[in-house]
Amino acid sequence: MINIGGFGHSGNTALVDFFADSPEICPVGYDFTETAILRSKWGFRAIFSNFKNETPFIDWCLIQDCLLGVTRLSHHNLSPPVSHDFARNARVRGYLGAEYEVITIDFIEKLAKVYSKKCTDTTAALDLSKSFLDSISDLATKKSGRQSAIPMMRNDPAAANIDLLGFSNFKAHFTIVRDPGDMMYDWITYYKHGNDLLGAELFSKQFVKKINSFIEMYEILPYSVKSVIKILKFEDLVRSQHVQVKLCDIVNIKRSSTSLRFQPKVSEKNIGISQYLSNDGKAEVEQKCVPAFMKLLDYLPSNCIIE
Repeated sequence: MINIGGFGHSGNTALVDFFADSPEICPVGYDFTETAILRSKWGFRAIFSNFKNETPFIDWCLIQDCLLGVTRLSHHNLSPPVSHDFARNARVRGYLGAEYEVITIDFIEKLAKVYSKKCTDTTAALDLSKSFLDSISDLATKKSGRQSAIPMMRNDPAAANIDLLGFSNFKAHFTIVRDPGDMMYDWITYYKHGNDLLGAELFSKQFVKKINSFIEMYEILPYSVKSVIKILKFEDLVRSQHVQVKLCDIVNIKRSSTSLRFQPKVSEKNIGISQYLSNDGKAEVEQKCVPAFMKLLDYLPSNCIIE
């Protein structure tokens, strides 16, 4: 299985579309939609918070509901669920069907038993989690009708949750980055923030936090996980055939002869939109976002970056 992540409005949709054009790639969720199996606060994050006793215990039933995308009024009495995460996982359940429900319920039951015996034994939980993701991979391949197809998950542990990649057997995890000024304009427009100092500060605060968290979590990952993490720039994905060929080589697929979903000419229009930022926005980008972005690129080993 391969995984796609980004930093929020950094271009992971274009990367998903690039791979989705290949008949050798199959989706984990309906039409390659995003999942929240790993990153949701009631997904894998909650599982390992329970085992590490880092936060108040999250009931296993709540985690099961999150993985299945089942919302209940009772959830709100405990901790408001992230509605988008539940909707994403509901699409996975809807696509993979009853077998997904069976393996999810079995997964949670086994986790609960392990926890009841020794709540600090993260090794057993890690093994169960990898097995669960392998089962999802097998279901996705079966659903596609192509035994040799490579399942692709769009799950976004790019920033604070990059450490969650350690709980998987991904063949490759691609994190896409993008010019921070273009990201800022895209972000404030999408979330309807003002194109002013306040909107710029809101973006830069979360952007810098994600960069710092990525570096912090990457630092503690074992080499076996670091080796599957690849970083590429949105601009290179759109403009460079060399980068596109490299992506296919890493996954070991043939480059698609047709481009139905991936539209470089359309994506090209999203390059350089930072010109529409206010002067305050441009200043915020230069003072805070660009240094953080360069810090990330300078930190990462050269064999991690696709260019």
